[in-house]
Amino acid sequence: MVIAFISMWYIHSMVKVFSVPDLDNYEKMFLSTRTMSWRECFEFMGGMETGYVALNKLVSTFTSNYYFFQGLYGFILLFLYFQTFRRYSPYVMVSILLLLVGTYNISIYVMRQFLAVAIFVASFPLILKRKLIPYLLVCVFMFLIHKTAIICMPIYFMYQMKPKILIMSVILLAAGIFFLLDAFMLLSIETVGDYEEYMIKGGSDSQVYVSAAIAGVITLLYVYSVRRLIWEDGVHKLVFILLLLSVLVNLAIVGRPGTLSRLPSFYESATLFALPLIMASKRNILEKSLIFVFIFFIRIYPTYFGSIGLGDLANMKLL
Repeated sequence: MVIAFISMWYIHSMVKVFSVPDLDNYEKMFLSTRTMSWRECFEFMGGMETGYVALNKLVSTFTSNYYFFQGLYGFILLFLYFQTFRRYSPYVMVSILLLLVGTYNISIYVMRQFLAVAIFVASFPLILKRKLIPYLLVCVFMFLIHKTAIICMPIYFMYQMKPKILIMSVILLAAGIFFLLDAFMLLSIETVGDYEEYMIKGGSDSQVYVSAAIAGVITLLYVYSVRRLIWEDGVHKLVFILLLLSVLVNLAIVGRPGTLSRLPSFYESATLFALPLIMASKRNILEKSLIFVFIFFIRIYPTYFGSIGLGDLANMKLL
């Protein structure tokens, strides 16, 4: 586990700025904050959220080395994931492998949103222990890192609901709301800036359908394997809610602007725990192995052949 952490952190920290998309813009942002006052930073944020700008300004106060910031970002992101894996994953290395072939790759250059996703994953204990005020404060912090994190706020309340029908109704309603989000998101593009690139970078409908199908298969396998636990308080119930949301939201955003294409990433983080929990429910080693291989390989698709694409990382180089 320690070797995995150090190796992943090293790669994350040492990626050359111009070898992957977007990092050059993040570097410019970081260097700009060093020469500005705090007031100037927030007046000229370049479309980036207040929390992320503040983090850049804080670090640039002490160093002008962008790779130091990149290393700090990678450490925080991995620490949040690894600590949560230790608490809730029966097979920590399985969760780490899923992270490695999925979110980890994307987070190298989609920094703001996937830092917010990591914070959301680390907030699971607050949901499970019913700590409403701390969780709402974390939601505000996530929102200040990336505005799409607003979709995490209802999770706490969904988890608290007892009747099965009520939970299902709220989840279906939440997915239906996404059909009405176009006007809101388009307005956000005009008001917060820098989101217009999502309009052209979003995945195609076919890629969204594939993501929904993959999430659906994993959800069905999960429900079949741990069906006695998904309605009881605990991580099994939380993972089930997130898996179901990932299916419904992927379907809801088909035909919607590319702005919405990454929203399911918060919910899809449940897969990092779903596979280990499924494996833990099986006694037969062969069955465990087959399930691992199956889910592991279908999870590779969205990263390397879906909306992200292998091409974005094909030219990645280290210092």
